[in-house]
Amino acid sequence: MTRPTAVNMRMNPRLFATAVEKFGNLDIGFANAPGKTSLATFEQVLRTNLTGVSFTIQAAAPETEQQVPRRQS
Repeated sequence: MTRPTAVNMRMNPRLFATAVEKFGNLDIGFANAPGKTSLATFEQVLRTNLTGVSFTIQAAAPETEQQVPRRQS
């Protein structure tokens, strides 16, 4: 995803399955935050990030729940 506002429950349902198929496991997720902004922009970013994180976790959960933990080296 390249646009944070595009994160929603209708995002590609194969997104995380495809990542697991390509890389083997889903180990981390991240979100980005802006620098100095107005209160309105900050509130929009906050809503987007909180909602985006929630939707992302919901979408990734089925893949991570099926994974076998890897040993740390």
